[in-house]
Amino acid sequence: MAPILLFIVEDAFQITNRGCVLAPGPSGEAGAQPIRIGDRLQLRKPDGQSFETVIQGVEMLGSPRQKVITAPILLPRDITKNDVPKGTEVWLIPRG
Repeated sequence: MAPILLFIVEDAFQITNRGCVLAPGPSGEAGAQPIRIGDRLQLRKPDGQSFETVIQGVEMLGSPRQKVITAPILLPRDITKNDVPKGTEVWLIPRG
């Protein structure tokens, strides 16, 4: 199966001793695609470079009444916000 585009990074920030959090823009589609801790991701940076990682945590923002619920994703500690610039595409690698 081909990777599925979850969202394009609007912002990334670092949580001390936790890792990098990726936040989708207001039109982020992560809420429309089920994601879980441990899912594999491919990050495609605006400069053409890409790398794979896994989801360390998911934070749901919004309420069930909202049409779009964005899901910031926590990455492993070895990835910093400098590794994931604004405009990076976040792709879900489907489970086997």
